[in-house]
Amino acid sequence: MSDAITPVNYCTHAIEDLKETMKGARARGLTVTAAHLETVIEMLATAPKFLLPNCGELIDTENVRETHLELLRLPYPVTVFEAPWRKEEFVPAATVAGVEESLSTRRIALCWEMTEDHTPVRGLKEIPVFRQHYREGGVFIYPIYYSDELKTWNPGVGGTFVPREFRIPEGHKPTRMTQMMLDVKVNAGRLHHNSFQYFAEPFVLLEELFEMAVAQSQGDVDAALARLTYDANDEVHMAIQACAVLNCANVGTVDVHPKPAMNARRLAMRRPPFFTYKVLQLAAGKVAAGEKGSGSHSAPRTHLRRGHIRRLENRVTWVRPAVVNAGSERGVVAKDYRIAGNEF
Repeated sequence: MSDAITPVNYCTHAIEDLKETMKGARARGLTVTAAHLETVIEMLATAPKFLLPNCGELIDTENVRETHLELLRLPYPVTVFEAPWRKEEFVPAATVAGVEESLSTRRIALCWEMTEDHTPVRGLKEIPVFRQHYREGGVFIYPIYYSDELKTWNPGVGGTFVPREFRIPEGHKPTRMTQMMLDVKVNAGRLHHNSFQYFAEPFVLLEELFEMAVAQSQGDVDAALARLTYDANDEVHMAIQACAVLNCANVGTVDVHPKPAMNARRLAMRRPPFFTYKVLQLAAGKVAAGEKGSGSHSAPRTHLRRGHIRRLENRVTWVRPAVVNAGSERGVVAKDYRIAGNEF
């Protein structure tokens, strides 16, 4: 695993494009959209940023599980995750609410916690309702994506709120919007039959653009919300994966800094600077004596070991979750993290 990890600087380029989008919104009289975009730009500029591997795949998992949702705790009140998003196999485009999805090979997940004293984006009408129904709080996950066709970064109309209490009560029936989402995933072959289902709520960030999306859906609000939710699906997956790993006992971070001379040139040209990125550092597991690491009993792919209670002779202790077999050759390809020694 090479230590020479090069940041992709998605946030810097996204800020440049979003500033132009904000100016265009103001010129069209979309004042709420412009105000919220200004806040998004500020959060992108100031929040700690994590560089993740392709498609945010840090651990071996076909689907999100309860274990991962339990670890959805942001390392900072506002956190940014970014990752390239290139699929090795051909994935047909899905159609949501009559609109076919377009190719996006670069993604940003802007995430923030909902707490009583922390509201980065003011004016979101959903926040009072979410606080009433989800007393334990939760995480807002907002997608910002690069359009390969248009060659520009674009803000999501809204995103997904995942509450702390994410479990679905027995007997609960999905809403029409949720069922529309599930149908799209099934038709596109993107819903595994054993997928873990959890509570999540859509939220609207750019209200005026959402109204246009509703009009495009012939006034069907559920269809517009299904499209909004689908557009945030990959970013939710990325945030869940990242938080699951960041909350493991054998995972730390190292900072990758931009070159001062390069930023000096950008600032002289009045362009946003390149930012410092945090890269995950996984402790390489110890190899047991006599272990060959091959054959039918070869080491498993990189995966998450759930936190558990360990009962010792004279006490009970909690063992934090951990990433197991970090750096496995059978793991996910093109990991953008470092493997440390056994100092963790």
